[in-house]
Amino acid sequence: MGRSRGPRTLSSPAGTASQTAFRPGEPSAATPPFPRPRAPTQETRHDRTHPAHLHPGRPRPRSSRPAALLAALSLAGLLVPQSAQAAPADFVGTWVNSNVATSGITRVNVTRSGNGPLTVQVFGRCHPNDCDWGSAPVLTYGASVSDTNHLTATAVYAKGFSNTTLVMTFTRGRLDVQALTQFTDGSGRQNYASRDAFTRYR
Repeated sequence: MGRSRGPRTLSSPAGTASQTAFRPGEPSAATPPFPRPRAPTQETRHDRTHPAHLHPGRPRPRSSRPAALLAALSLAGLLVPQSAQAAPADFVGTWVNSNVATSGITRVNVTRSGNGPLTVQVFGRCHPNDCDWGSAPVLTYGASVSDTNHLTATAVYAKGFSNTTLVMTFTRGRLDVQALTQFTDGSGRQNYASRDAFTRYR
């Protein structure tokens, strides 16, 4: 039977350590094994999500500053005070009562001079001709403190024996007029309210 070949021991002079010769391919007890590759650590994984400015080749995330600036400008626009006299041109025109048999207001004429406030002229049922109440300034209202599209308006008529407040609302191409009448002549007559729908004549 053949003997397995092991490391050869070389003789050395007295007083010196013996040396062992190793053949190629044989492991050496004095040489540690080659280190194995380590698994990615938290630090190396963190590089994948590191900010783009530390990685020149990567696209930078979009900034949220433009959106915040637009929101601030929009809010500032809402806080700008608006004129209480702003009113849509839809009010302007001659309006006739849809109820031809009414005993109250028969016609409403709304005018505007340039960019000034609105003015209303009211006609009531009289015989043989309708009575002219005269002209009164109109104050308009929006739906909120920032709404410039005013669709509600009021006008006050002082006739000496009574005061009548008109509340006019423009909606869907129609003018709704509510008249609130308060008697001031001591006649004992009851205050009353009426409401009529008006269509545009011209």
